[in-house]
Amino acid sequence: FLCYKFQSEAVAAFPAVELQVFEVSGATNPNTTTVVGRETALHLEGSGLGTGDEAYFVAPDATDCSCDGEGCTPYRDDVGGLLTATLNNGRGVVSFVPLAGSGTGSDNDGMQLCYRFQVEDTFVLYPNVRLKVNEVTSPVYEIVSADPNFADKTTRVYFDGSGLAAGDIALWSDRDTLTCQQLFIISYPNVGGPVVLAEDGEGRVFGDFNFPRATPQAFLCYQFEGFPAAKFAGSQISVVLSRNPFALMQLESILPNGAAILTATPITVSGSGFAARQGGDPRALEWFNDTSVQDANGNSLYCRWTGDAYSTSFVAPVVSASATQLVCNTPVDVPRADTDVELELFAVGCDAEQQADGVCDAVTITQTFTFYNPNLVQVVRLVPPGAPAGFLESLSSVTVSGYSLEDAALGRDIDLYPNLGPPSVKFEYPGFERTIVGSFPDAGRADVRSAVPYTSFSAGNPTYTVTLSLDNNTFTDSSRPFVIYNSVVDSGAPLGGPTS
Repeated sequence: FLCYKFQSEAVAAFPAVELQVFEVSGATNPNTTTVVGRETALHLEGSGLGTGDEAYFVAPDATDCSCDGEGCTPYRDDVGGLLTATLNNGRGVVSFVPLAGSGTGSDNDGMQLCYRFQVEDTFVLYPNVRLKVNEVTSPVYEIVSADPNFADKTTRVYFDGSGLAAGDIALWSDRDTLTCQQLFIISYPNVGGPVVLAEDGEGRVFGDFNFPRATPQAFLCYQFEGFPAAKFAGSQISVVLSRNPFALMQLESILPNGAAILTATPITVSGSGFAARQGGDPRALEWFNDTSVQDANGNSLYCRWTGDAYSTSFVAPVVSASATQLVCNTPVDVPRADTDVELELFAVGCDAEQQADGVCDAVTITQTFTFYNPNLVQVVRLVPPGAPAGFLESLSSVTVSGYSLEDAALGRDIDLYPNLGPPSVKFEYPGFERTIVGSFPDAGRADVRSAVPYTSFSAGNPTYTVTLSLDNNTFTDSSRPFVIYNSVVDSGAPLGGPTS
């Protein structure tokens, strides 16, 4: 209430005049930390907090709660999106489960809180409330060698992610029926570990594991300090015998990890260990080039597509190989909505001894793929609809407005674009074709922006046919014309002026 003193009077109280302050002063822990996949309740302290208030998290370096671009959403879906607060013992509580990919890294103070009280129209940034998310992001997939004859042989595995530190504990298991907490306490032999992790001189966290037996697929259980052990299904290893062509492979990426239905899309598996070490056994690259092991179709390496996405398995040859990449095509099929796809890599042409040693055994990579219907992707308009001849590509751009970009995904709650990679725009006229990688100019992802190819004056002012692709492979059937025209300045006035 208000205390007021008139000049000729003593100080008096005016209880009818009230000032209410709305503020988030902090959290139970000012720098709250959680783990990907863990149900998290953030308890906020302050004044004026109430049920129905709204909150979300923004980037560590954000200066306000807005976002650039019409129709964009500033909040992050991987940490709950737009959250509704409840009141509990005077504290505002927001609950969420951080998803894979929401790790905040180790070089910042964590995501910041944006909060809106019900009596307010806008969100306010509270940089004093920070959220850190611990996550293991690599190895994504790694093949290690099992040697049952040497129980003391270890393989060093490096881990990357957010919040990793020496003293954390990790193990590898292929027992899907047990929780990670159970695996840490039972006597059943794990694939590798548990191992207390250490840091090298460069600050990377690692563990030295013994892998006494082969297994096609094992997942990671990781225990951050102060948290129970959690499963990170995105980190997998396959323990194989060392003569397998893929035994030294360390996967870095599978791109794109999405594809159009009924279309063969080239998928590139990138990493290291595809080529033989000096004096070592032949690996994937040497096996690919060895004509003596090729089958009747001239192939020696294959991809097999299986998993929940498909009703049956599909086999496709590896079409190219290098020391760092393998490429094969997705099946021409209509898979089930976004779900796990198992990509098996295997060699053919083994003799009886090699078969017995597992040289031609398949190794399995599990990846969640986004599938979309390309018929639902349409080009609606171009802005601007044309450009002058002779305009430099670096100075020009066109915005392609699309239709049903979000609805094209078979799983409507899946964001297409991190899976498919950057979009691309194709410009064509008779005798000319150019594809340019574009970008989404705002978080709404309703438009794609790209440069315009340089067109010389001698080209005769062609009209380009413009089409759009979400994965740089399958382009839209619909198109829009982009007109090249002459823009010449005949004269100007004045033609000069005084020097300054």
